[in-house]
Amino acid sequence: NSLKKDDKDAALYNNRGMIRVQRGRYVEAMPFFRKAVELDPNLLSAHLNIGAIALRYRDYETAEKHFGQAVKLSPRHAEGNLGYGLALSGMQKAQDALAQLTRAIEIKDSCSAQSETARVYKYQLNKLKPALEWATKYVACKGGKLDDNDPMKVEIENLKNELEMQKMQAEAEAGGGGEG
Repeated sequence: NSLKKDDKDAALYNNRGMIRVQRGRYVEAMPFFRKAVELDPNLLSAHLNIGAIALRYRDYETAEKHFGQAVKLSPRHAEGNLGYGLALSGMQKAQDALAQLTRAIEIKDSCSAQSETARVYKYQLNKLKPALEWATKYVACKGGKLDDNDPMKVEIENLKNELEMQKMQAEAEAGGGGEG
């Protein structure tokens, strides 16, 4: 009814979108958020909402655009910076993602940003030591213990094993190729 009285109110469109989100109807929410941004390009919450839904569906380009705009509007917004970093990571822009994730951590010590930083180091940059360092920071952020269903628990064991294999290979190469 409110939109019938004022169909130019961006916040009302954003609210209508949030109602859809609360019902789990993310795709239906997007046109409302897009209309909110069209009416008010500076409405931070609408950009954040579009970015979050885009991440959910791995639409990293849309997420990058809207989280990027959110960060321009509010440079110290922790979730905006985290979302921007996640979008950049999804686009395989490792260095940009790391810079943004670091910024998110500086604003608000975020466990999600730490785990994603570990993944960027491992999967995009193939740097296992920094990946393990960030994974360890993630464990500390989670209170020192991970739930059994936390994917980072297995990831940490894999990182340790891979580093041990690298060490053994380096020792074998330095020792003339192995046993004699």
